[in-house]
Amino acid sequence: MGVGFVDFEGENETNTLLFNGNLFKREAVQKTNKVLESLNNEESGKLRELNEYIGKCGCVYVEKVRSIAGGALFSKLRAAGLIEINTVSNEDGEHSFVTLPGSFHKYVNPLIDDGFDLAKALVSALTYGMQLSRSGRGRILSCEWILNALIEG
Repeated sequence: MGVGFVDFEGENETNTLLFNGNLFKREAVQKTNKVLESLNNEESGKLRELNEYIGKCGCVYVEKVRSIAGGALFSKLRAAGLIEINTVSNEDGEHSFVTLPGSFHKYVNPLIDDGFDLAKALVSALTYGMQLSRSGRGRILSCEWILNALIEG
């Protein structure tokens, strides 16, 4: 069984928002809550769809997320910290990928935020290499040998 940390905001028991302080900083919680409360039924449905899709894939090309959410909802989710953007920059330009704030928390000690950022950067780079990189540049066909090399040192 793991250890969890729960913070809360609110004036009383009936108006309390519980949140994981390792995922959301206290000052951002009110903003996130306001964004969530402002969503209409269609936007709420798209948010559920996105959470499920990104949760299943782990890391999704930003244009795919924009096509599901639409520009206005995408901007709201990003501003509220409900999605995170990780960018891979190389000679072919900048390529952005979306992860969820809680990605990799089940694999890493949640008190080590830098580890999350590094893991998300690695996954974004690998996703770029598998999905967008040209074969002449070095398209990644399998991550297995890369991960084995990282593990072996």
